[in-house]
Amino acid sequence: MKRIAIRILLGALVFGQWSFGQVPPIINYQGRLLNGTNLVNGSVGLSLRLYDSSSGGTLLYEDSNSVSVVDGLYSTFIGDNTSFGSIADALTNAMVYIETIVNGTVLSPRERVVAVPYATAAQTVRGTNLFVSPSSGFVGIGTTAPAARLHVAGSVAVAVVNVSSNYTLTSNDCVVIVSSNATITLPVATTGTVGRIYSVWNGGTGLVFVRPNGTDSLDSRAGTGLQLVRDEAVTIIGEGATGWRSGN
Repeated sequence: MKRIAIRILLGALVFGQWSFGQVPPIINYQGRLLNGTNLVNGSVGLSLRLYDSSSGGTLLYEDSNSVSVVDGLYSTFIGDNTSFGSIADALTNAMVYIETIVNGTVLSPRERVVAVPYATAAQTVRGTNLFVSPSSGFVGIGTTAPAARLHVAGSVAVAVVNVSSNYTLTSNDCVVIVSSNATITLPVATTGTVGRIYSVWNGGTGLVFVRPNGTDSLDSRAGTGLQLVRDEAVTIIGEGATGWRSGN
């Protein structure tokens, strides 16, 4: 078997039993085979290997299959007959090259895998500082082995707002430091505020009032708020449309 005259790696991803929006780990691969100057016809054994280098290097993934060739043309998938490794793991490498083996004969040179096939790795994020597991849905920041839905290895910083007058909390706030007399009003309680957390601290010498919005409730008391004196703080947790609950 002589050199492949034309070999094309297509970016088409195949949808079948997969629901809309999911990324199937399958890459459509097409090419053209010639034996000398003659177009190949018939069934051939085809292995497709992914490496991290244009020569030598580490084998990252292999798919082996028999394909039907008609007038030199064939079409197959990388990912439906895995014999080694994982496509998702292979495509975490910065550079990936594909090697074609036809009936045991290694063809060269290898081809570099470019942007579109990397979409098969879109279902996961893998890196030194950020990791998302597609199987568990766990997210790791600073760790590649998250042990919870969100696992942060290191310190956590949140948004801090400094106010000196009446202020209504927004969805972008987290910690509010009040430097003078003021009323801090909670957002309207809705299903979208379930689990939302605010921390309000009286950092001045005046009085700070934390109150619900309109007829919403705080600690199951409609319209009733909390009073904070100097250096007092309170954590407020959203209970959804039913209102808010203080952490005191």
